[in-house]
Amino acid sequence: MKPTITVWPKNRYLNLVATLATGVVIGWMASSAYVFFTGGGERTFLVSGSPHDASEVRLVDVPAGLVDFQFEVRLQRDGEADEVTLFRSPDTDPDSTLYRVAWAKDGSRFVVFRSFGVRGDDLLVLYDLREPKLWSNVSRDDSHPRFTIADVRVVEWAQFPGIQPADGSGRGR
Repeated sequence: MKPTITVWPKNRYLNLVATLATGVVIGWMASSAYVFFTGGGERTFLVSGSPHDASEVRLVDVPAGLVDFQFEVRLQRDGEADEVTLFRSPDTDPDSTLYRVAWAKDGSRFVVFRSFGVRGDDLLVLYDLREPKLWSNVSRDDSHPRFTIADVRVVEWAQFPGIQPADGSGRGR
């Protein structure tokens, strides 16, 4: 009788634990490689100042894993030392070139949207600096109320020509 070498334990529970541990190690290695090769830090991909330069909004790509794309909406008001994180998105479209910010002419509100050109715009976040109040169409929960294209059309925008929702329904998704 030849001796046999057992690579995995015969106990199926130990086999399961060994398999899960291997998966955790591989995931950790992949995540570490991502952080190493990409710098792993935050990246500001859009900065937009209000019409009267009283406030500035930054959209920041934040590390969320190997393939996930999340961004934060941050507000810096003139005369205040710290910027405030208003919103962190769930996983969303990684093409940061699609994102835009439009300001109300009086600088009291801004809207964050994805612009798909001919296909229309996908409304993401609306913020009123006076109240302050945030609406979101991309929250995973009901922590922020949703808003529609009608909510956006009542505001006189400094730059936001021809608002067209991407889904053709008359409202943002």
